[in-house]
Amino acid sequence: MSYIAIASFAANTLGSFSAHGAAKDQARAQSALSQKQIDEALLALKKLGPVKEAKMQLAGEEFKEKQEIFGEEKAAAVKGVERVAEKSGLVTSATVTEKQDDLQRRVERKSEGLLGDLYKTISDVTGWFEGQTSGLQSQIKQFKLQKAASDKAASAKFMGIF
Repeated sequence: MSYIAIASFAANTLGSFSAHGAAKDQARAQSALSQKQIDEALLALKKLGPVKEAKMQLAGEEFKEKQEIFGEEKAAAVKGVERVAEKSGLVTSATVTEKQDDLQRRVERKSEGLLGDLYKTISDVTGWFEGQTSGLQSQIKQFKLQKAASDKAASAKFMGIF
């Protein structure tokens, strides 16, 4: 073997050691990044619960506010029907009874509408929460797989010997 061949072999081997070291460093950096992403996703996942609770509380408060407004509207309508009955002097007339029945039907429909709105909001919040939770859990799984691959690459041996 000539000196040139030996020098070339030594240079190639040295270059391979350097490249292997750089690849291990890059794998370690990727592993650290993946761990940071896992930690951030876990933190975001923990924060979802309080956000969901806040949204549910807001929905409940909006419902109560709508109920109060509805109660005031209902009271005003009942007074209106009573005034009509007093003015006409026909408290038991069919017209007054019909107005009272109509008012009762409108009250029931409005109550059902308010409850329907509340249930829809609760359903929307629950759907949002489940979607966010599922997305974050999927990301965490992906980051863990990336980290495992990076850890394996960082601990790989050079040509099976180092």
